[in-house]
Amino acid sequence: MSAEYTIAPLRPIDDFLLSKARFEKPKFGSRIVSNLHYYQTNYFLIIFFVLIIFGIISPQKMLLSIAVIGIGVVAVVYASGHMSSPAPVPENTYQSYLYYGIIITSSYLLLYNISSVAILLTSLLVSISLILMHSSMRLRNIKNKLNDKIGTKNTPMGLILGAINVRIIED
Repeated sequence: MSAEYTIAPLRPIDDFLLSKARFEKPKFGSRIVSNLHYYQTNYFLIIFFVLIIFGIISPQKMLLSIAVIGIGVVAVVYASGHMSSPAPVPENTYQSYLYYGIIITSSYLLLYNISSVAILLTSLLVSISLILMHSSMRLRNIKNKLNDKIGTKNTPMGLILGAINVRIIED
């Protein structure tokens, strides 16, 4: 039972930001969710471009932070996956010390390179702030409202918003 996933089309810059775009004071609720669904490909491009800009400004720190976070995630997933196995690991075995060592080492790497990780997190924070500013101030057009009626649950943004239990509320 696999669902068909689609990628929403890239909206023109004229509709997204320039002459056809209408903005007013921020309104939270259905406008944000509706715009997140309708302009999702444009928003993913914003995240990509902000990461590229921060990567150009400080390439070594961006690559180092991606590597450190990746190592940390892999270490935690590896250790938690093996520690939650049906047969529990006895407390004083070589294996349990190895798992704790992996967690402590990855935590040390994360803390030692916190300035690099802060640059990556700042780039994500900047891109999310830009997306939330645009989606809260951009007025919906007819196509956007029709898109709400059709539904976009099988798109990347639909999956992300569905995972955090966010739904479109009728005005």
